[in-house]
Amino acid sequence: MSSPTYDHPDIEKISTSVVNGQQIREIVRLIFREPKNGAPDKISQEGCLALAQKGHEVWNEWRRVFPCITSSVNRTDFSNRDYSGLLFRLQGFNFGDFAMFDNSTWNDESIFNNSTWGNSSTFDNAHFGDKCSFTDSTWGAHNSFKNTEWGLNCLFKSASWGDYSKFSGAKWGELCFFTNAKWATCPTFFNATFGAYCHLSFCTWDQGAYFDGAKFHGGIIFKGSTFEGTLRFPSAVNADTFPEIDFSGCVFKGDVDFGGRKFLSKTNFGPLLDRSPKVNGDRHDLEHQGVASHNSSVIFFKPPNFHGCELNQDTSFEGAVFPAPTGSEEAARAYRTLKLAFSKQQASREENRFFILEMDEEAKAARWLQKEFPFIGRKILFVIYKRLSNYGTSFWKPTVALLSIWLTFACVYTSYDASLCFVFDKNCELQIGWLQYSLVQSLPLPGIDLSRSELNPGKIIPAALQVLHKSLSLGTLFLIGLALRNLFKLK
Repeated sequence: MSSPTYDHPDIEKISTSVVNGQQIREIVRLIFREPKNGAPDKISQEGCLALAQKGHEVWNEWRRVFPCITSSVNRTDFSNRDYSGLLFRLQGFNFGDFAMFDNSTWNDESIFNNSTWGNSSTFDNAHFGDKCSFTDSTWGAHNSFKNTEWGLNCLFKSASWGDYSKFSGAKWGELCFFTNAKWATCPTFFNATFGAYCHLSFCTWDQGAYFDGAKFHGGIIFKGSTFEGTLRFPSAVNADTFPEIDFSGCVFKGDVDFGGRKFLSKTNFGPLLDRSPKVNGDRHDLEHQGVASHNSSVIFFKPPNFHGCELNQDTSFEGAVFPAPTGSEEAARAYRTLKLAFSKQQASREENRFFILEMDEEAKAARWLQKEFPFIGRKILFVIYKRLSNYGTSFWKPTVALLSIWLTFACVYTSYDASLCFVFDKNCELQIGWLQYSLVQSLPLPGIDLSRSELNPGKIIPAALQVLHKSLSLGTLFLIGLALRNLFKLK
């Protein structure tokens, strides 16, 4: 004689909606009348398998009435088992908190689209086949994927990840897609391995992303993404290279660290060419901290760290926007590192750009006055150097200054001639003699000024004024020559 069956009283709270010709309540009731399946509030692993095979509507209704309260009671358990051929369509499931998928194996084309995992779910050492999909999935906080492996062409498009997701030692095959994913606080990819081409385009990263020691066997694409916090890619033993990487159109609002990495192929920090309306419309709050909004350019809110890196010759910072100078020595070192890297490549345009950024930081830190003689601080020299020649990189600024000196001193010289009103005689006719004399004085070459000595009869022009004129002209000519050398790498 069989013992009587006692159903859990809360089963009556389950919906009576019909699935495949049977009420959900009755489906759940029958499953848990099997002792191997456990109880509705203390489900076994066999019960999870039996319930999952009934589809997401039955599963989710059961989970609604019987949630997982603690890490030891009624948690979803698919761990330590090979599900190849058993389960491969688990889309739309709500697995709740503390779900266990550790050491499980899943076949190719397993589908978890639109599914939800709560907090503290674990997938450690799990194995997923090719073409698995987690598109539009939602994840809680503190989920762990330690040493998890995915096959080829796996999808995580538009997935939403909670705080502190851990992917330490995880491995992805070729072509994994995280496009449009949203990452909460501090996901970590310590010592993870990415196959050929991992797409993390148009993602949003909140409060940091850490790829310390991660290995990249192919291209990794971050284009159009926004990083709200720190982004770290420091190298480690046997994990110090980037075959190809694309950050076009990204916004970096926190620290960026590539310390020690070797960039072996194309490296793109240039503008976003294939623009996404969604991303360009979301480039908000870019004018604080002195950073202007640029529609498709890469934007750094802090100077990036490339210390110890080796840059490939196909590295582009075209149109990239850097923060206003703060006078930080750390910022000056960051720009100096990039300047030296491009100098090594003899890429004069990029070298000059980062030299200017470095000098702006030095100028910001300099003082207007100092206590020691001559009391004038270095800042005035930086300001003059910047205004007159953009730190020796502008040809036109000193050229305009030279022309201005010529015309200004021409007017000054005419003031010593009583017959003239500036450069006009009493009949208001233009007299070019003093213009010619000023031009000669602007070319401080020995002997050339003697050709116009008749314009200065009786030496009515003070010698000190001529010396000042020649000195200023000589300075601007020097800056013109310096600019030509820096711009064209003249030997």
